[in-house]
Amino acid sequence: MIQITAMHRCIDDQLTNCIRGNFINIRSTGAAGQTESTEVYTVQSGDTLSGIAKRYNTTVAKLQQRNGIKNTNLIYVGQKIKIQ
Repeated sequence: MIQITAMHRCIDDQLTNCIRGNFINIRSTGAAGQTESTEVYTVQSGDTLSGIAKRYNTTVAKLQQRNGIKNTNLIYVGQKIKIQ
């Protein structure tokens, strides 16, 4: 079961009306009973994968791997990017 735990400004439980660019932390319980946290960033106009990586102190390669991105030059406005 996944619970939304971040301070996101969403109007409904379906997260369909969130303000773009905000983080959403998703906590889930793994197989070993450990809590895992995933930060998700919503791509905004003008964003690049390298810019997002730099902003969040990670690498393009890590973002690419975490998100199954084949072409690092092709991301879309509104796309959800797992940061960690």
